[in-house]
Amino acid sequence: MKVTFKSTVANFVLIKVSDTKRLCKLLADEGIYVRDRTSIPQLQGYVRMSVGTVDQTREVIQIFDKVLPRLPRSV
Repeated sequence: MKVTFKSTVANFVLIKVSDTKRLCKLLADEGIYVRDRTSIPQLQGYVRMSVGTVDQTREVIQIFDKVLPRLPRSV
């Protein structure tokens, strides 16, 4: 599945998904907490994911890959 994102100069990325509330729930069930930014008009459909250490980031990517197929396809 293709993922759209916005990189930043800060310690986070913005990731566009088809269902932000569902993604936040699925990730929280795995112990990963992201911020839904849909309430910001310019960021509708985006979640904010902070970047940690290399090992933490690898773990988050693995979990993200696990839950991403559970979202609706259209973005």
